[in-house]
Amino acid sequence: MFTLWRSCCPNKSSLDAISKGCVYFLTPTMACLFSRKDKDVFSVLPEAGTVASLWGPRDIMLDLETLGLSPGCAVLSLSAIVFDRFTGECGPDFNEVISRASCRDCGLREEKETVDWWTQQSEEARQASFDAVDCKPLKKVLKAFSQWFLAQGSKRRVWACGPQFDCTILEHCYEACGLKAPWDYYSLRDVRTIRDLIECRFGGLCPVRLHADSRLTPHVSIDDCRRQIEDVSHFFKHRALTQWEMGCLAIVWGVLMFGVSLAGVLIWIL
Repeated sequence: MFTLWRSCCPNKSSLDAISKGCVYFLTPTMACLFSRKDKDVFSVLPEAGTVASLWGPRDIMLDLETLGLSPGCAVLSLSAIVFDRFTGECGPDFNEVISRASCRDCGLREEKETVDWWTQQSEEARQASFDAVDCKPLKKVLKAFSQWFLAQGSKRRVWACGPQFDCTILEHCYEACGLKAPWDYYSLRDVRTIRDLIECRFGGLCPVRLHADSRLTPHVSIDDCRRQIEDVSHFFKHRALTQWEMGCLAIVWGVLMFGVSLAGVLIWIL
């Protein structure tokens, strides 16, 4: 087939031009349509009215409540939620309160300034972190979190506000318990950077925080996760392209390149 196709072309340069045009057009098209292993090609297309990621949620929002500001401090609660950064849709979550005694047993400290700061927070926030009746030992919570995290699949992006606080403190907790944190160092993402980008775009405060859900209590780790997810998804909805949109742009680019190549061949022949 290739020999027949080559014999029909006037010379190698025209063959290369046409072949490149076909490759430019077909490659992004096939990549977009067959990037998933669905038997039905049309099931790849997004539902009407949505621009969700074709590959599903690949992000995890993480938040801690602590009794300190630096690695080695005690942790009161650990929460995480799987979410789609393009839509804000939330998936499975993890939420556990940790006993202070188990943190002390692992050599973690309580910083007086932070303990005093907690006395100034809302009653709901203090109850969620200090008065929970179902608090569990630190090592048990960390093992359960690792199991939950790995069950969400590989190559997950881990978001925190910011990761140098939550993720670094949690990594130190893992080390204190003789365990290893379940994420890769290159998967960490910072919510604060996203908030700065939103404020640069709209000016003033982030619009999401101006219209925050009143049912979410500040300094309750699971509620902080939800609020941070709102910020991240707001940015990606308005300032970034979904994978589907990038696929469509690739198709348009392929069509243009094919047209340019074909025009070049016609000009050369004529």
